[in-house]
Amino acid sequence: MSGGGGDYGGVRPDKKIPCDQLVFQAILQSPEPTVVGQLKKDDILEVIAAGDTGPVNAVHSEHGIAGSIVSNISNLLDCLTNGFEYSATVLESQGGRVTVEVRPK
Repeated sequence: MSGGGGDYGGVRPDKKIPCDQLVFQAILQSPEPTVVGQLKKDDILEVIAAGDTGPVNAVHSEHGIAGSIVSNISNLLDCLTNGFEYSATVLESQGGRVTVEVRPK
């Protein structure tokens, strides 16, 4: 019998993914309306940790912080604090809801 689980974006929370293979989709949390309104499909955002414990922000080079990434946060923070760099590509931006794909640079 197989059991259903929570939606972990394809990643089990107890499984650490190697930093060079960490690729996932996320919906930006706490979106900044003035920035999100400027985003278009395929825009590239910088993924930056504000500190060792977060938050992790998706930042547009011209408009500033678009929102926060909370998916895979433990794994992502670990990788960022160990020197790996990530970008987030906008897959969809609709009515304040922004879906991005996070991947190593």
